[in-house]
Amino acid sequence: MTRQRFLIFMLVCTVSCISWADPNDPVVIQRVWYVDDDAPGQIHDGSSWETAFVHLQDALAVVQADEMIRVAQGTYRPDQGNGMTPGDREATFQLISGVTLTGGYAGPGVLDANDIPIDPNTRHIDLFKTILSGDLNGDDREDGGLDDSSTDPNRAENCYHVVTGSGTNADAVLDGFVVTGGTADKGEVPGYDNDGGGVLIRRGSPTFRNCRFSRNMANQGGAVWNRDASPVFMNCLFMDNEAVEMTLTSSIRSDPYTVTSAGGAVDSDFSSHPVFINCAFWANRAVHGGAIGVWEQSSVDLHNCTLSGNRADFGGALYNYSTGTTTITNSILWGNEAATRDEILTGSKYPSTTIVSYSCIAGGHAGTGNTSANPRFVSGPLGDYYLSQIGAGQWWDSPCVDAGNDTASNLGLGERTTRTDEVGDQGTVDMGYHYPQWVSSGLEYDQSAEGFESGHLDSLPWEVSGDAYWIVCSGERNSGRYSAQAGLIGDNQSSVLKITLDCVDGEISFYYKVSSEAYFDHLKFYIDGMEKDNWSGERDWTQVFFPVTAGTRAFRWEYVKDRSVSVGTDSAWIDDIVFPMN
Repeated sequence: MTRQRFLIFMLVCTVSCISWADPNDPVVIQRVWYVDDDAPGQIHDGSSWETAFVHLQDALAVVQADEMIRVAQGTYRPDQGNGMTPGDREATFQLISGVTLTGGYAGPGVLDANDIPIDPNTRHIDLFKTILSGDLNGDDREDGGLDDSSTDPNRAENCYHVVTGSGTNADAVLDGFVVTGGTADKGEVPGYDNDGGGVLIRRGSPTFRNCRFSRNMANQGGAVWNRDASPVFMNCLFMDNEAVEMTLTSSIRSDPYTVTSAGGAVDSDFSSHPVFINCAFWANRAVHGGAIGVWEQSSVDLHNCTLSGNRADFGGALYNYSTGTTTITNSILWGNEAATRDEILTGSKYPSTTIVSYSCIAGGHAGTGNTSANPRFVSGPLGDYYLSQIGAGQWWDSPCVDAGNDTASNLGLGERTTRTDEVGDQGTVDMGYHYPQWVSSGLEYDQSAEGFESGHLDSLPWEVSGDAYWIVCSGERNSGRYSAQAGLIGDNQSSVLKITLDCVDGEISFYYKVSSEAYFDHLKFYIDGMEKDNWSGERDWTQVFFPVTAGTRAFRWEYVKDRSVSVGTDSAWIDDIVFPMN
């Protein structure tokens, strides 16, 4: 890959290491090996950035216990390196006890705004993404979301497990990587190549810090499968992973049989005990446990985690069918979907136990300090699950603020944030996932966008009126998980959504979709009472722009039906609005 100039990002090039990891890590490293997929020159012995290995497998082949591997931004595949067979689906990055792998480094060749090279050891895992990819051909579709991975024919050559943590202890560390593209779908048993598309762990207890697991797929544990394993995950994100039903063939059984899926992100089986500290699970899917599945004698600990937008038939967020005890503390489970139990489903066949305390659970859950009140998510610099706080400029305070069981500093979260203005969490810890501070790294964030990702009309001062009220829905959306939809109205009726804001000179933009009787039933848009445009008929998601002058402005969307006839879905939607605000 070619290094690019970071004109915006590196306005703060005086920062030598912007990382989500603990800067006071006490581990003493005897030797550092370097990996850079864009390393120049002819010598690649891994001894420096200038002579870095090009392939991560080459570093793993020589590293010893108590040594570190630093990996520059780029994409690394497990079938590449000396002794590897290109296209080998069984290739994997095997973690090693006593070895720390850290990603997110700039590497050589990155220039600041003044065309001056920055220190290649500059670390920021979001700006300098280090990707471990199971997409061996580099051709996976990227145009789809959650439902795309299992139907993408280009995944047929992807490796079964991007990373393997089997046989390791807690000193095997993966820190600051994106793990993606794993596809555990071999379809044969016995064996484990149907489980853990991102990471497979058998009898191991590795540590994962500041990692993102996305678009991995398996039968059990789309991103991670644990068998008699006790890994620890800190500050990790699990997004758009999927566990799917599979038809398996067996050497000890004559006929193929279908196995249901579990743990869209993580599945734990056979006396496993994973621990998740300050992690987030968004938009994962399975039949059992949209985000997490727990089986046999296993147990799971969740501390300051947020699970939202996950989907399943049973247990939208978590499915517990184990004799072990699952513990949830200082966490938020909200906006997950399932035919049976949107948030937590605890099985009845075994004496399964789920203990919840100081947490926000949609629909409520027994336990000390719990709430079922809307957490009031708002969008911020790094995602859609910050907490609404008046002190940060929102209109309401989330009930999850200062609602945990300890102080943020005691839990190591004082320098992380749930606020869109990125003030660190002080005093009693807030519930849910805490983001790293981003604006402080030099990238400004515009808070003028509305994508309805809170799942409710509460992140801005929306007003609804008419014969039926607008709602936030998940069935149709331009991006993310939600959009706003007009209320269900009849003939000669209307549904109105309005907001009044202080604006600067600029323009408003938004996406709309309409399914109605052409020329008669319309979605209309107004600024200060003046109609700017209207749309009818069958119109898929389309972006529009309208000029706005500075001052207090009233924006109104109105779906209006005439006196007869209904066509199509007979509704209208809007999404991804950008207001001209300071």
